[in-house]
Amino acid sequence: MNLKLTGFLGVVLLVLMGFLFFYERPRMAAEKHAKEEKNHVVDVARQNMARLTLINKNGRFVAEKIGTEWKIIEPVEAVGNWELIEGMVTAAKDVERGRVVVDSLDYVNGKVDLSGFGLAPPQVEVRFEPQNGQEVWLLFGDDNPAKKAAYLTWSGGHRVVLTKRDNRDFFVRKLQDLRDKHMLPMDQDRIHRFVLERPDGIIEAFKEGIHWQLTRPVRDRAETPAIGKLLSKLGDEHVVEFVSESVDRPVQYGFDDPAYRLVLYDKDSIAFETLLLGKQIPDERLKLWYGRVLSRQQVFTVEPFILDYLNVKPSLLRYMQVFEFDRTGVDRVQLAYLDRIIECQKDAAGNWLITRPEGYEAEGNAVPDLIDRVHNLRAEDFAGVATGSLDAFGLEAPKLVVTLWQKTRQIRQVRIGQHHETWFGLATELNEVVVLPYQVMSGFQLNIYHKKSEDKSKSGV
Repeated sequence: MNLKLTGFLGVVLLVLMGFLFFYERPRMAAEKHAKEEKNHVVDVARQNMARLTLINKNGRFVAEKIGTEWKIIEPVEAVGNWELIEGMVTAAKDVERGRVVVDSLDYVNGKVDLSGFGLAPPQVEVRFEPQNGQEVWLLFGDDNPAKKAAYLTWSGGHRVVLTKRDNRDFFVRKLQDLRDKHMLPMDQDRIHRFVLERPDGIIEAFKEGIHWQLTRPVRDRAETPAIGKLLSKLGDEHVVEFVSESVDRPVQYGFDDPAYRLVLYDKDSIAFETLLLGKQIPDERLKLWYGRVLSRQQVFTVEPFILDYLNVKPSLLRYMQVFEFDRTGVDRVQLAYLDRIIECQKDAAGNWLITRPEGYEAEGNAVPDLIDRVHNLRAEDFAGVATGSLDAFGLEAPKLVVTLWQKTRQIRQVRIGQHHETWFGLATELNEVVVLPYQVMSGFQLNIYHKKSEDKSKSGV
């Protein structure tokens, strides 16, 4: 095959590929989409929905959309499950019709007994009322004899067709499914302060910018991610079940003197939500708690593990990077171990020199890296105020004292000690002893070596 023919065939192949990619594939996709749309029986839009009525074997349920939220108004008044109800709108739009069982002529002329298909009354009735426009409804009936499909008719359809049983079964919901089961409805961005009252005391914190500050039981900067995690966990938890639609006798559930009370405040210090956990249900197996939020009327039960969050140690909500400092201008570092001392000094050119012991130097960025590790060292917990003897923490004769200076001004000093299997540090500015990670000392080993050593044998300290 000569080169001209090969080139011609190549051009033809490219043209064919371009035709398939830019014309034929989009056309086929559009035809498939149009065919699917043709098989869909109703057209509903989530943004336009104002009211949903659902009737099935579990009862009659009505929900209204107020703003962007769904509220159940029958058979009880309750906040709706936004995800599920919005999903029903989408599911209704996706219902497809199959084989026609009763054509439009017989349907309109009333020649067919719809009760024979389980459509009068229907097994499931779904009605959507838009903010404007005509009501849209779906009626699902019995299974067909083969038990592979269900009968369906719809608004404007004027016929009976087969549809997938899953389309019908999706709408067979109970009241518990339709209502919002979040234990504590919350918008974290709205929370600027909270007060948690519990048997062992009170935890209080407020938001300052993007950071949290603790005011009780201690005044200190809070660990912002820990506060966020606590609030997220509480906001994500679901109730086990709703046991009453109203609180007629608060003492019955322990709400007259609750074991736990969490109050959320907005930026104007207005309490916009309150969670109460009253008393534990006397059931040795489940050990559920009665709960309620004041913005809603219902009484619910919650799992006992919710107390794992509510009983968080106050110390674990405190800011853990207690040794941080301004690293700008640090020009001298001393590492005082039990058996030796290493001192480092920055020269006029900005290079770090080992001044003690003499004749040694450190690798590359070893000293700046060590300074960063001091700044980033995090406590794991707070052990107590540093008063009197610190021997119980191994800090009277510490394993290591790291001191940093800027010229003659001491910037930071970290004392690290060990007692039994636990490592402790002294946060001098807080005058508190903190628990440090078990491998804390590994981050403070500065490798130095003799300047004239050809193999640069390291002296790990």
